Parts: sequence; C-alpha cells; structure tokens
Amino acid sequence: MLEAKDGFVLDCSVTMSWCFEDETDAYADSVQDALTSVRAVVPTIWPLEVANALIVGERRKRLDEARSTRFFAMLSGLPIVVDDETAGRGRQKKTPRGGRRRHPGTRERQKKRQKKTPRNRSHDAC
Repeated sequence: MLEAKDGFVLDCSVTMSWCFEDETDAYADSVQDALTSVRAVVPTIWPLEVANALIVGERRKRLDEARSTRFFAMLSGLPIVVDDETAGRGRQKKTPRGGRRRHPGTRERQKKRQKKTPRNRSHDAC
C-alpha cells in the first residue's frame, strides 16, 4: 500500500516537459531533481499518456523514434511507481440487484426535477 511518505504524484505534463525542450521550466526541472531522493507515484493511465505524447511528438516531427526510446529508458531508471490501487477504488461496486450504486439523495433530486419540469405533451406522441 502506498503512503504519504512515498513522495509525490507525478503528472504526465510535467514528465513530458523533460522530453520536449521548448516545454521545460524551473518547476519541471525541480520535480525531476527531487526524484534523486524520493519516488513519484503516477496513476495507472500515466504510461499510456506518456506513450501517446511520444507518438504524437514523433508524428509532428518534434522527436524521432530513437529519442523516444531513450526517453523511455530514462524514465524506467527513475523511481516512479504506478498506483494500481486508485483505479480499483474508483470503480463503483455493483448492488445485489445488478444495478449501480447511487450517491445518497440522487433519487430524491431526480424526483424534484421531474416535478419542477413540466413535460411538453406534444413531443410525447413521437
């Protein structure tokens, strides 16, 4: 289980600024420097975001395949951990009836909206 002492959450946009020189700034550099003493935690979608950004960068001629490969190698050497737990917690559990759980009060809000909104009967015939 990941704990607060594990470091910080790393965003793909910061990561990609290390690859594209025209996007780098002092903050991104300080984040990269911090990885010498703490590890970063990334969401499960992060590797896909990085891969997509590199593919788009190659298509736009911002980098070539060799540079993308070197960037991936550099990232694999950094203390970056993919947080697989968050995705599992974000999924809604099924109710015994097979439906989705709703936030408490959702039905009440829906009923109030139905009462407030008069229905246009001319469209009901369609």
